Amino acid sequence: MQLPKLFHGRVVLGQGRGRRLGFPTANLELPKDFPATAYGVYACWVWVGNKWRPGVAHLGPAASFGEKVPVLEVHILDWTGELNQGLTAQITQKIRDTAIFSRPEELILQIHHDAMKAARLLRATTPPDSPPKDFLR
Repeated sequence: MQLPKLFHGRVVLGQGRGRRLGFPTANLELPKDFPATAYGVYACWVWVGNKWRPGVAHLGPAASFGEKVPVLEVHILDWTGELNQGLTAQITQKIRDTAIFSRPEELILQIHHDAMKAARLLRATTPPDSPPKDFLR
């Protein structure tokens, strides 16, 4: 099954772990039958604040924390605002497969690397031409 490239939905309350690790995320629920073969970390464009912004996304369960239910966690690079509305993420390129980290420090270091790689990849591309048609307000 091919990975959907456009994800859209309402932001759902997470555990707040991303914020505590220094990388706040907006979380979207994924369908229960979402294929595990698509799990990974991706560079993405995120529609927020009436414009496309660069981001990095994790698709799958937060296995390092014992989670089993897959979610889409999106960290918007250089964004500090609140996200309490709908969110659209346009996946562009896979950065790596998911991994389990035994210590928070290892995970934080990897997220830093992922964010830098996503920023580098996205600088070489252009965001989508227009806002998503079905954006939730």
